[in-house]
Amino acid sequence: MDLTKEQQIFKENIRIFSERSAISERQRELSLDLCINALLAEKESDPLELYARFSSNFPSNSTFTSEDRAKFFARLAKSAPHQKTMITQTSFRDDESTQSGAHGRIALVRNRYNEEAFAIFDPFVQGAKAEFLSSFSDACEEVFDNLCEFCILPIENTESGRLFGFYSMLDRYELKICATCTVEHDDSPDTVRYALVGKRLPHRIPKNTEWNLEYCVSAESAEFPYDIFRVAPIFEATPIKIDSLPILYDDGAHRIYFTFRLPRAMAYAFDLYLSSEHPRYTAIGLYPILNH
Repeated sequence: MDLTKEQQIFKENIRIFSERSAISERQRELSLDLCINALLAEKESDPLELYARFSSNFPSNSTFTSEDRAKFFARLAKSAPHQKTMITQTSFRDDESTQSGAHGRIALVRNRYNEEAFAIFDPFVQGAKAEFLSSFSDACEEVFDNLCEFCILPIENTESGRLFGFYSMLDRYELKICATCTVEHDDSPDTVRYALVGKRLPHRIPKNTEWNLEYCVSAESAEFPYDIFRVAPIFEATPIKIDSLPILYDDGAHRIYFTFRLPRAMAYAFDLYLSSEHPRYTAIGLYPILNH
């Protein structure tokens, strides 16, 4: 169908403005990259101070997107002089100390499946020794009190999914998932995922191990954090599992649980982004999958 002269003018204008828009966006991306490069070339080593200076380059009336913020942290993860300092400021600092007699001690409830999980974790914990307790809460308390270095908790099964009762123990005792494994149950088709829980990562993690970053974000029902999915590719992160749980004491709010698989270095950067952008963000674990 032939276009009228007026329609041809509209078509040409749309083409020109589309090209200009693409050029402007490309110029913006280049300016963003140059700004990040200049900041990371400086001697300033505090990642959050660098991020504050990066953010200050954007006028108050400009569009400072979640992708812009994520690109800064992702580039920081690849910047060797700053990477070590960045790691010490994340939710997964490996500087927790235990009492001398606690090193290698793993608290667990005595049963066949917990002991199978212990056998899987054993090679990765230096000087691993089993410490049997009467309950899972007692096992968590031993780690909280620095009497054991780790404990073992079941955190997921094929029938029920995430076992939120055990997740509440992580929160209550301020512990994190440090490694996971799966154990099959002979008397049912279920498999159970067990977590090695503590305050620091285990030793002897094999190279090229897959890592999961697990966390939750609390939000109103109408405020789902969609930015997380927009920025995930920037951190080379693949979503593995997402769950939602109502917060009983906060009407209309949900706690949304995310699990992403990604390179370990990028996990620290993703954590910094999340802690900066989501005030109600809680890190749950950064862990290798030891028998995947």
